[in-house]
Amino acid sequence: MKVAVIIPAYNRVEELLRAIASLERQTHLPSEWIVVDDGSEIESTPLRSRIEEAGGRFLALPKNRGVAAARNTGVAASSADWIAFLDSDDEWHPRKLETQLTWQSQHPGTRISQVHEQWV
Repeated sequence: MKVAVIIPAYNRVEELLRAIASLERQTHLPSEWIVVDDGSEIESTPLRSRIEEAGGRFLALPKNRGVAAARNTGVAASSADWIAFLDSDDEWHPRKLETQLTWQSQHPGTRISQVHEQWV
């Protein structure tokens, strides 16, 4: 299964880098991952370079339109069969995608799922 990870971000650098690091530690790497900058007011060129060097895509909205618009922009740019959303201030367990995709393959009629979250 091809899965894309969409990460909306607004004025976050350190948090976003931690989210990306958790994505890079996945036991099942996504087919693609896209960071959508939602019109941040910070300089994003170094961040964009870091993302693209790591194999991700970086899209930037010209002005802040909200997290839903950023997510929708990422989804529209994706070509994967499945979409996973990773917020810029979240981190994933290393087996998150592997576990979820295994479950999805065992339940082929399921079109959407949400996993158990742990809030710390």
